[in-house]
Amino acid sequence: MKIIADIADTLVTKENLYRVQVNINQNFYDVASIERIKMVWNLVEVIDGLYHMACNDSIKYDIYVANQMNLHLRKLIYHGNEVKLLWQLCFEARIAEDIRKDNKLLDKIKELEKGYFLKTENLTMQNK
Repeated sequence: MKIIADIADTLVTKENLYRVQVNINQNFYDVASIERIKMVWNLVEVIDGLYHMACNDSIKYDIYVANQMNLHLRKLIYHGNEVKLLWQLCFEARIAEDIRKDNKLLDKIKELEKGYFLKTENLTMQNK
């Protein structure tokens, strides 16, 4: 989880931020990455791993509060448009309630949702 915190902070400060191209479902995306201990960590892979761990209901809340992950997830949403992990964690009632109280975060998620649906609609129209 320290890696996610580091990537979130890097997205905010833009210091030592670089991106790598990652193939996701046959589409290439520029993904925020950092180098730690001679390994390159990219946001998609780290979040995906934590997302799969969060499928276990008994550890959702622990993931959310450990190492201030709730704050780092907000940074990732504001600066990196990453909502997948938060979506999975919100199946835990205490986390969902915490998110419901954060109007600024909800507004950002709604903004991202609009952009996602517009992009999906444009792709659908192109394929016709």
